[in-house]
Amino acid sequence: MLKICLPESGYPWPVSVTRPHLERAGEHETQLFTARFRFLSQARIEEIGADLRSTAPTLTDEGLVREVLIGWSDVLGVDDEPAPFSDATRDALTGLPGVRKAIVHAWFESMREGPAGN
Repeated sequence: MLKICLPESGYPWPVSVTRPHLERAGEHETQLFTARFRFLSQARIEEIGADLRSTAPTLTDEGLVREVLIGWSDVLGVDDEPAPFSDATRDALTGLPGVRKAIVHAWFESMREGPAGN
């Protein structure tokens, strides 16, 4: 059964962030969290694709993240407590090296069709 969903209800999707290890010099670590992405209309998805394929795209990674990321889980603040989602915490998180790129990658991955079945 297919359910009609409100754009703001969104859907969860895993995000994998690779960044410099916080304690071991010269090493990287991969950290995971679950993003909650907004449902966009098919028309908007096509607009995004057309913009990105143009010779002078106007949409930036930051703009895309602001449009599609509406929440998360498994994100801790500096106090090791769950970080609530807000514009300020989103901007703090996506300001860290590699995070914005990982979110954009995860969103595009979520837009791809799954494997074909029988």
